[in-house]
Amino acid sequence: MSNDLSIFMRGGETVLAGGKLYKDFVDLKPPLIYYLSALPQLFFGPSEFSPRLFDFLWQLATALSLYYVVRRIVKSEAAAAVSAAIYCVLYAILNSSQTYTCEGFSAIAVVWIIFLQLYDSPVFFKKNFLMGMLIGWCIALKFTLGIILFALIADDIFKNTFKSNFSGFVKKYTAVSLGILLLLMLGLSPLLDKETLDAYRDVLNYLVFYTNITPVSIQFFREALGSIAGFFGDIFSFFLFAALIVAVKPLFKRNSAENRNIVGLCILITGFFLISIIIEKRFNIYYFSRMYVPLSVLAGFGLLKVYRYLRSDWHQYSLLLKSLVVCSIIFFVPFSPLPRFINMMKMSGLYFSDHKKYEAMFERDDNNFQNYSQQKEIAHIIALKRKPGEKVFVMSIGASPIYNFLKIKNASKFAHSQFYYGNGVPESWLNDAHREVFKTTWLVVQKNDGHPILNGHGRSSFQSLQQDSVLWDYVQNNFTRTHTTQEFYIFHKNGAGR
Repeated sequence: MSNDLSIFMRGGETVLAGGKLYKDFVDLKPPLIYYLSALPQLFFGPSEFSPRLFDFLWQLATALSLYYVVRRIVKSEAAAAVSAAIYCVLYAILNSSQTYTCEGFSAIAVVWIIFLQLYDSPVFFKKNFLMGMLIGWCIALKFTLGIILFALIADDIFKNTFKSNFSGFVKKYTAVSLGILLLLMLGLSPLLDKETLDAYRDVLNYLVFYTNITPVSIQFFREALGSIAGFFGDIFSFFLFAALIVAVKPLFKRNSAENRNIVGLCILITGFFLISIIIEKRFNIYYFSRMYVPLSVLAGFGLLKVYRYLRSDWHQYSLLLKSLVVCSIIFFVPFSPLPRFINMMKMSGLYFSDHKKYEAMFERDDNNFQNYSQQKEIAHIIALKRKPGEKVFVMSIGASPIYNFLKIKNASKFAHSQFYYGNGVPESWLNDAHREVFKTTWLVVQKNDGHPILNGHGRSSFQSLQQDSVLWDYVQNNFTRTHTTQEFYIFHKNGAGR
């Protein structure tokens, strides 16, 4: 149970309980992801495993869709299978903290957008209206994902559709726009409620500040280039990047027409998605996963092309050359995603065979946000002494799963302390946090979770609490610190439970 997953699930709890997003529960994403997160709890129950099962089924559907679309477009079973397999491996190596994201749930839409863009259908309006709905799905999950629309427009311009059939171009994007509008009306329909809309205005006002915490500067672009290079060279891997180059290279030859349309479209989608990451100014690995569908197609084509080239001339190679080829393949395997994939499969096995070892893998002394075992320990300590009806409030950037471990539904309005101790937050959020602490019996505070990018300052939750004169005085006079872990303090209200 990662922190982000816990936040999404708690948003889903709010939906299932009939609460109002942004008023009863604060987070920054559009409403759709929280309604989507209600489904695993509705179908599989409120467990740690249910959202992972839901995500697995969703990604399986994405991989199968990618297999179907590539096979249909390029008429190659092998290309389809390799592309789908690469997507599965890339998604699996994201690790648990980087999966179950808006990017992951948008991938299946990206697959079918590629299909509809390249598929010649006699039903012109319906095809483009459906494509618009798929784009609308991406936007409703995360606004910046809507940049895929500009990739499609660029694709049509490069194909001279804009000049050769201007009226058709206008009709197409009219239908696309109507599809986007319909899906956005559905995806954003919770905002039709006045209280929800008013609360969401606070979110938008805070987002304006939040997106500017990281200033655009020479230093920013250096860090951006470093993160992008790190992704392509390490996570995506040097191995697959080399395959991608093999796939893209023929596009610059005039007479090369093999898979030209799909390769060109995938390059454009990858490029525009990369621009959207830079616009967001966030470089967590899962941000790059929005590019996984087009990158999987490109890398799949490249690998298949290398394989066919080697296979066609293999019988002509000398023993020395064959040995060099085999040694080169063995050499490049460590520079592929396979070692990470194997490690992830081992981790998955530990979840079922040795849960303590599994939990230990998410506890690192050098990472203040990997403290899974401590969170479970805290939940266990509180569960042993907590009386029915006693409230728990967690002050931390990344310890929201404590609520899930305690099986407390709709525990707090706030996913983490950024939303009341971060710079630029609405005063009403801080006041609401105060009211919750006044009513709580158990208070958990992390003492080393400083995060300048999220908060706009480097203070930990405990340091921010100490600077909050109203709340710190109240805590000192009404609470006793009963337990201390490596990174957390646990406070219990004086006289409670007697």
